[in-house]
Amino acid sequence: MLLAPCSKSVRGDARIISESHKITPFSAGLKRRWKRCCHHQQMETSIHKPQTQISQTALDTFMARKAEIDTQLARLRALSDEHFKLSPESIHWGHVGDLGRYADLLKQITDAAFKEGEHAE
Repeated sequence: MLLAPCSKSVRGDARIISESHKITPFSAGLKRRWKRCCHHQQMETSIHKPQTQISQTALDTFMARKAEIDTQLARLRALSDEHFKLSPESIHWGHVGDLGRYADLLKQITDAAFKEGEHAE
């Protein structure tokens, strides 16, 4: 019998594929063993990494995400400086609604970042 590739989680619809390509559901015992196998492989790789390597990876990822945010903020600032590429004659209530939605989304972000609004402690 061939087993489906190992994944992080085994769902209830996971299957075993036999040589005849007949698909049958995993048994409960096989599901547990499969999960343990996957979990053991994940644990083994993280246990053997030195703490500094894990921290450096987190720092690298943090800095990459910060750079993404900085780029998005710069693009948004430039678009705002250009009045969202709209001329005064073309503005209608749809544009007002768009800006309201942008403002709401930015408020959610700033509330979370500064622990304000619903994120206040």
